[in-house]
Amino acid sequence: MIDGLRVLGQRRRAAGPIETVLAEVELVPRYPVGEFSIGHQIEITEPGTILMIDALGKPVSNWGGLATRAAMGRGIAAGIIRGGVRDVEEIETLEFLLAAAHVTPLTGKGRIRYVERAATLQWGDIRIVPGDWAMIDRTGVVVLPADVVGEVARRAAEMEASDERFVRLLDQGLGFEDARRRVGHF
Repeated sequence: MIDGLRVLGQRRRAAGPIETVLAEVELVPRYPVGEFSIGHQIEITEPGTILMIDALGKPVSNWGGLATRAAMGRGIAAGIIRGGVRDVEEIETLEFLLAAAHVTPLTGKGRIRYVERAATLQWGDIRIVPGDWAMIDRTGVVVLPADVVGEVARRAAEMEASDERFVRLLDQGLGFEDARRRVGHF
């Protein structure tokens, strides 16, 4: 689980393999503007994947409304930014999910350059390897190693079926504890 990210957008949930990008970030402009290549990063990301950008947690915008629209057009499942994003009001109206550490108007132009594609990332205690999977909903972001995705998906389907039975019992007027016991929930 990645803590401290704000999730934006209208899409209910997204899951997919992760493509990673590592950035260098300066709060004062020092890079050529052309090295802020978010459009290129989106264009080379495979449809159905989740683009994860590590901007070292700095409050500089990597992404905005135009990048969101480009990612949607490319078929990218979602975006995760350990850094900043902007255009929140616009992104909130779009059928996309974007998780970010910061919301800021501070542009990345001249402040960000993307230095490594397919990088192994370390976000706190979480090691993220390209090909790992991310699941995102309005509650937050979970990252799974690629080799456990099938088992976790199977278990999640079982839990969802159990929750559906629980809801039906509650809707029929059964009390919470009685419904929980019948379903065998936690």
